[in-house]
Amino acid sequence: APNRNASSRCKLTGVRTHWMRSDCKLSKRMSGGAVMLESARGLSLVGVISAQDEDGSMLFVPIGKIDYRFEPP
Repeated sequence: APNRNASSRCKLTGVRTHWMRSDCKLSKRMSGGAVMLESARGLSLVGVISAQDEDGSMLFVPIGKIDYRFEPP
């Protein structure tokens, strides 16, 4: 079932080296959630929610900036 708390009409409002800012408003426990882009070809994963800006807007890390290398302890 789709997440009823998900925002569906958000705009990109800022781009930095390692994160992007959206006008989507966040609530507690959304960090680590998926940022999806809907297009004519379907849904694509484009980022991971990272933090909340001072005004409540979403900051997310684009998929291409995520370091997914795992090293043994």
